[in-house]
Amino acid sequence: MNLNLSWDLFVIVFFALVTVYTFILGRSEAIKMIIATYIGIIAVQGVSSAVGRLNTATGSLLSYVGLSEDAWIPTLGKVILFVIILIFFTIRAGIEVRYKKEPSQLISLVLTLLFGVATAGLILTTLMTYATGVPLLEMNLATVQSLGPVIQQSEIMQFMISNQDLWFTVPAVLLAAVGLTHNQG
Repeated sequence: MNLNLSWDLFVIVFFALVTVYTFILGRSEAIKMIIATYIGIIAVQGVSSAVGRLNTATGSLLSYVGLSEDAWIPTLGKVILFVIILIFFTIRAGIEVRYKKEPSQLISLVLTLLFGVATAGLILTTLMTYATGVPLLEMNLATVQSLGPVIQQSEIMQFMISNQDLWFTVPAVLLAAVGLTHNQG
């Protein structure tokens, strides 16, 4: 058997893993994961901005501690910080999700699936944005030179990158819709 690894396979496996994990966690925990993802995105941007401002004011922190100023270090730092914040806020932040009206089992399964797909898209789009070093919701993300080979190899990644604004918006819309429909009482 000859297996070709590709970006399409990576995206499909990533979405499958996050969606399965969402089903394992359950709908309420999946909602916490979306909230944690948004908090992580904002926190990483804030830390990144503060470090950038500090570097400008004091010279490079990396050279001060004896590290080279490779371009991948800030990217790796953002990814690691994002993952740490995501895990912490999902597991330990004390976020609790309750609704006045619980949906039927079928609707709950569909919502869990939607939350899983939305979370996977949000996380993967965020990681791709961090990997390129461009600001979040950059309108020209698809034209970033480092993404050229990825976009050429994968129609799925091309769709994700070209529609990053949707991947950042859909989870919030889902949260709002579920909140509106399940908190009436």
